[in-house]
Amino acid sequence: MTTHGDLLREHQDAIVQRWIADILATYPEQATAAFGRERDRFANPVGHSVRVGTQGIVAALCDGMDPDRI
Repeated sequence: MTTHGDLLREHQDAIVQRWIADILATYPEQATAAFGRERDRFANPVGHSVRVGTQGIVAALCDGMDPDRI
């Protein structure tokens, strides 16, 4: 039987990328381009935080953590 966690894990990379794109889309266009392009955490702390935080949230959901605790 497939669980929610299994489905999330199967599509984890796509989910993370979509969430990051949706989050960055809330910023002005120039900022979105910079946040999405620069990978250095010191040169781009906002983009880095969005990527790391989103990956952590999705990983926690995949592992079955209670969404209210995330």
